[in-house]
Amino acid sequence: MAEGVFSEERLISSMFCGVWKSRCLSVLVSLAVPELLCNSCSPVSIQEIAERTGCRTDEKIYKLMRTMAQWGIGEELSDKRFQANRAMELLRRDKGPSLGHMVSYYGSDEIWTAMLGLPEAIKHSGDTAFELVHGMNLYDYMYKVEELEYCTDKRKLGDVVSEMGTKERRREFADNYDRAMNMLSQLELHNAQPSVFTMYPWDKCKRIMDIGGGEGQFLSRILKLPGCEQTHGLLFDFPDVIERAKEFIAKQNISDSRVTLICGDILKDAPQTKQVDAIIVKNLFVIFTQEQMVEVLETCRQVLTKDGKFIIVNSCNPEAGDTDHNVARTGLHPGFRGIHIMTLCKMGNFRTKSEWLHLIDWLCARVAFQLKQVYETGDGPTLFELIKRD
Repeated sequence: MAEGVFSEERLISSMFCGVWKSRCLSVLVSLAVPELLCNSCSPVSIQEIAERTGCRTDEKIYKLMRTMAQWGIGEELSDKRFQANRAMELLRRDKGPSLGHMVSYYGSDEIWTAMLGLPEAIKHSGDTAFELVHGMNLYDYMYKVEELEYCTDKRKLGDVVSEMGTKERRREFADNYDRAMNMLSQLELHNAQPSVFTMYPWDKCKRIMDIGGGEGQFLSRILKLPGCEQTHGLLFDFPDVIERAKEFIAKQNISDSRVTLICGDILKDAPQTKQVDAIIVKNLFVIFTQEQMVEVLETCRQVLTKDGKFIIVNSCNPEAGDTDHNVARTGLHPGFRGIHIMTLCKMGNFRTKSEWLHLIDWLCARVAFQLKQVYETGDGPTLFELIKRD
């Protein structure tokens, strides 16, 4: 039989088998197996793994561990003993943001349950799949724990009772989300060639504000660049995020006098500062409606200097018909990541470069900006530089 005759069959089979890979990986992480193995000085028996992870017997967890080891997640030795490898190290969650936090977020009960609503959401639009299933949007679920109560009926999945919706779980989910986004940003930035840190003239900017910049990873990298020793950074985000940012920035050996932390919601609060010559929004506009983007641009225009720049930093989906960039250097699938965003956010939209350019034309027709230049980083983030116009 001719070689390649089963290529489409393999494609389809590998895609639907992905559900098992993803779920097994999330179970492994939820049981804290990476931490168990990484913190052990010697290989660990399957009996001890079962006991320390709360499994009644070692039969089923052994099958899980064996299969994952066959795919390179951990190593199986003789007598059903296991030891950590680099993949396990990457999955541990006790050493700061990691791939383990990404697995914990993307493989959570909340996300898996939301996927049940995807067919209905696609057919009838309106609410997102997450809203249809959980009765509230993703950000209210994470950040309005005290204000909005979760319907307890939604915690029961058949005969399995989940901790979904409890206040403790919602806070844990939000923490996993924040750390997962942190790690995702690191993956995108570290693997892009050329780097966003070398391709853009950051040293020409003296006051840079990062809106929705999380704990400040992106901003702190800029402040450490050659030529940026005198640059002042401003970080604008929600109060709880800013609290974490204080701790992160303190570890970066950057003087307190070079960083200003501002609490607020960009859709409600104008940053209380002036004379900023560059504003960054990284992966932020994907969760805003076009009308909200207009609001943000109008607010930022008041903060920027006369020659100020508004910089949209975002990954772009492959253009229609482009099958050469379905998988990024990071291993992430941009197109399916876009489906994930669509599942969670009404306004969620990952765009191709041409779609971004069309959107920017629409925005600039409503707010006095114009596109000056586009900086590309291969399969990493693209920078769209907008400047003020009279």
